[in-house]
Amino acid sequence: MSEPPKLADPDRRYFAWRQAHPTLVEDPRAVWTEAWRQAYWAGLRETSQLGLQLLEVITRVEALEQRLRDLQHGEEIERELEQSSEYWKSHTHA
Repeated sequence: MSEPPKLADPDRRYFAWRQAHPTLVEDPRAVWTEAWRQAYWAGLRETSQLGLQLLEVITRVEALEQRLRDLQHGEEIERELEQSSEYWKSHTHA
């Protein structure tokens, strides 16, 4: 299944404009330049939005990683207490 074209595609923008304005006479260079300009800004907006979403995902993954480390550290301490390690014995019976 093919992906639909992005809004930033200048060809798509030009022909969409032509379809909406079939009777207008225009300078092709000016229309083409405007289509490329609009596509440029649309591309920047799409990229910025994706970048912000990626940053949010990375932040969440880092928080989950820290939480996992905290849980693993807590489990290690509990395991040492249950096994009555030499470290805990020396500190509790001193």
